Amino acid sequence: MKERNEHLLYIVLASVAIKVASLAFIYAFVGTDLLTQLSTKWDSVYYLGIAQSGYPPGMVNANYAFAPLYPAFIRLTAAVAGNYLVSAVVVSNVFSVLVPFAFYFVARLYFSPTNSLYASLAFSFFPTFVTYGLVAYSEPVYIFFAVLAVYFFLKGRHILVGIASSLAVLGSYVNLLVPMFLLGIAVLRWVVPRLQKPRTQAEASGTATMGRKRFPELAYAWLFLPFLAFGLWMYVLDLQSGQLFSIIAAQAPWGTHLENPIAQFEAFFTGIFSTQGNPVEQLVMRYLYTLTFFALAYFLWKTDRWLALYSSGFMVFILSLVGTAYMSGPRLMLSAWPLILVFGTAKKNLLVPVLVLLALVSLQSTYAQLTTFWT
Repeated sequence: MKERNEHLLYIVLASVAIKVASLAFIYAFVGTDLLTQLSTKWDSVYYLGIAQSGYPPGMVNANYAFAPLYPAFIRLTAAVAGNYLVSAVVVSNVFSVLVPFAFYFVARLYFSPTNSLYASLAFSFFPTFVTYGLVAYSEPVYIFFAVLAVYFFLKGRHILVGIASSLAVLGSYVNLLVPMFLLGIAVLRWVVPRLQKPRTQAEASGTATMGRKRFPELAYAWLFLPFLAFGLWMYVLDLQSGQLFSIIAAQAPWGTHLENPIAQFEAFFTGIFSTQGNPVEQLVMRYLYTLTFFALAYFLWKTDRWLALYSSGFMVFILSLVGTAYMSGPRLMLSAWPLILVFGTAKKNLLVPVLVLLALVSLQSTYAQLTTFWT
């Protein structure tokens, strides 16, 4: 207990330290108006608009493309703080500390306390997580509930899985994939009994505990709760806008839709941002993250194939998006967060160099978010 509490304190201190370093960097190189810089760039204005005014009645505008949970937290916080800009930044930063905190408990299902700390510190310093945990974006909120959903799934707490994954979906519609993938894992293990046998000791402690003897239909029925929550939310938006599929209609100005990874690659040279800056530079930066994530997926397969498949499913989906969304790949790839478990296998003498490298890339990512097309 004492060791765990010390590790959780280290995680909080590390999260705060990288935030302070990032803020100092922004102050030095971007400008002095930190609050405006952090709370009004790119998608942040939509979250603020929803928090302040909600979804406009009788019409569909860009607000409908964004999920309601993060704006709801902003509104609740603003009722106390009295300032929406401050509230937006506070909510994202608080949740960005809670995410590696929760992640530690997932890591403990696979690793020793010390190695779980290594993985959690890497999460705290991971570049895109640092950037979007600092600015007014929804990533920390929905990732927190996605982490809880997977943790409760591994622990067999299915009611809590349903609740956590419902909140993850209401934090980002992409998270409809969370219950889909978890249910798919459970069904696959039930249909093919030999897949229940763990390949590694880590897997025996983690996903191998699922469906050990039979498919518990009533238990896994809770995984349908997020689909019900999403359906009810669509109905609410239908009453508000007059369009049942207002979430999809709101994506039209950005041309966001699902194709395939080849179409996304071509979009870097023909898409909406191809005339903004150097498309080759944009492509290289984003595919460096892509290659990193797939390398992590390879190593995670050696620890737990099921979480590797879960993460790879998100990767394939994100790499198949075209329209404006193709520019957001590195940010959206945070949905494949289980891949960061791989850092729990790192040797102690590599930890500091890895954290320093992640911290330096974090500064570059934050600078790009605030000054270029990095959304």
